[in-house]
Amino acid sequence: MYQALRVVKNIGRTLDFHKGNNVIVYDVSNKTPLARFYIAVSCNSASRVSAFASSVEEMIEKSGAQIKRVEGRAPSPWIVIDAYDIVVHVFSNEERERIKFDDIYASCPQVDYSSGKVLLMEK
Repeated sequence: MYQALRVVKNIGRTLDFHKGNNVIVYDVSNKTPLARFYIAVSCNSASRVSAFASSVEEMIEKSGAQIKRVEGRAPSPWIVIDAYDIVVHVFSNEERERIKFDDIYASCPQVDYSSGKVLLMEK
């Protein structure tokens, strides 16, 4: 779990640093057997959704974790990156609100990713 938690915190800090909207890391280990963590981030446009998703993919691979699959591609308003224990949801602001993603996971604990070093995403 330490490895996944380290990667999750790094992704959260980096998305936040690069002005991702409403970055939240949920511990979903008691809600679903499919993953330990869900990360949600919103962006102002479809091009930002794609750029953030690509950067998250790079970061996951550089961390030594493996990506199982990616659902959605540009110009999708929602891209999901499944890295086994970590699933990252990159939304447009409108799509995140439309599906009420945060309402679904409101009962899950949130992970504080704020402390530590930020590893910058490639632009």
